Amino acid sequence: RQVPRSPLMRNEEVIEAPVDQNTLTRRYTEEAIRFIDQNKGRPFFVYLPHAMTHNPLHASDQFRGKSANGIYGDAVEEIDWSVGRLMATLRETGADDNTLVFFTSDNGPWFEGSAGPYRGRKGQSYEGGFHVPMIARWPAGLPTGTECQEPWMNIDLYPTILSLAGVPLPEDRIVDGRNVLDLIAGRESQSPHDALFFYHYDQLEGIRVGQWKYFRRLNRYVWPIPLDAAPIPDKLGRSQLGNRWPLLYNLAIDPGESYNVIDTHPEVAEKLGRILQQWEAAAEKNPGGWL
Repeated sequence: RQVPRSPLMRNEEVIEAPVDQNTLTRRYTEEAIRFIDQNKGRPFFVYLPHAMTHNPLHASDQFRGKSANGIYGDAVEEIDWSVGRLMATLRETGADDNTLVFFTSDNGPWFEGSAGPYRGRKGQSYEGGFHVPMIARWPAGLPTGTECQEPWMNIDLYPTILSLAGVPLPEDRIVDGRNVLDLIAGRESQSPHDALFFYHYDQLEGIRVGQWKYFRRLNRYVWPIPLDAAPIPDKLGRSQLGNRWPLLYNLAIDPGESYNVIDTHPEVAEKLGRILQQWEAAAEKNPGGWL
């Protein structure tokens, strides 16, 4: 079965179908530059989610075959070019000093790329699936050279940006993101989240509270498993873990999530499991969802 290809559109007009994906990074960049130029001297908001480096991987003729890491490296280098062009546009339009730029990813690497010291990849609730780089730059509003080691999530970008724009949060829904401007600026030293929750699609899998990470399932497999059940041949090594579920990791000393310490810290596991259940119950009462 052939997978249908999405067209390239501007508003409701189809520009190209099927789209030449080799040109997407360049064309997205040019469109963003055009928008910034059109709004010179006025407040503006640009959200630029590049298609690369998502599979299938593509790069323009200018970058294809030029890196030392194959087509993935070519696509990364073109993204780097794109960021450089956007930053140059901000300087050329006089918006550089008072524009807040966030550069990040929505998930960890998939087939290629590196999660560094973290276990797991895209689609998994291990740190390697969620723990991604994030750079914030705002010369007029953020100190340079600072680092934030506290955990927060992309859901926090929404209330942070609204606050900076002077726009109140909507009152017709629950917004579970938090304004993290003071955190990334170094004016606060602790994450505004008491807990962060990890989902695989619609399945709640785990929770992180401070240094502790707790899983009751991974990739839709539910704990507990009957002791007489046949081993589950999954890619996460669940059959090797046997009945050692749920899982508890101490990220302060085990960022690679290699050692289940539930036997030595059962009280921590019980607490996190209780918070997980409370969150799940609250979510079930809110079928409209969070934002």
